[in-house]
Amino acid sequence: RVEILLRGTGLDLVEVRDDGDGVCEKNHSALCLKHHTSKIRNFDDLLGVTSFGFRGEALSSLCALGDVEITTRTADDVAAFKLTYDHDGKISRTERVARTRGTTVRITNLFQKWPVRLQEFRRNARHEYGRTVKVIHAYAIMNHHARISLSTTGITARGGGGAGDSSSSTGGVGGSSSSS
Repeated sequence: RVEILLRGTGLDLVEVRDDGDGVCEKNHSALCLKHHTSKIRNFDDLLGVTSFGFRGEALSSLCALGDVEITTRTADDVAAFKLTYDHDGKISRTERVARTRGTTVRITNLFQKWPVRLQEFRRNARHEYGRTVKVIHAYAIMNHHARISLSTTGITARGGGGAGDSSSSTGGVGGSSSSS
């Protein structure tokens, strides 16, 4: 299961939570560094990747663009690790917290260091949100065995002046529902 939460079209918060295997402690320090991954050691490993797991390049890029916090727990851990990363992808803080097995990635303050990109994102927020929904739906269609859900808060209703909430649960082909 993969749960995605966007607050304010993703500008305020992007959170992705799964119930996967979690990230073992020995991989925490390399998790958000450029050119690092724990799942691919040689070219042939590319053929065997079967998970949605986050990849080092993506996490490294997200660290550069916002504040990244990862909470993860494996089946062998007695408690989860809540890891805060700096903008270079290095761990700046670690604490133990309660969480079931799996991983949660939270990104806040997206583009705060980049005022021009922030302004551009705000200007195109609804368009970018629509593109995000399309990508999530495509993943759900291609991976019908996984339940992928998307929840959004703080999206201004089309043609309206107030903030509204909408959510969609995406399963497989035609497995989409939404309310607003």
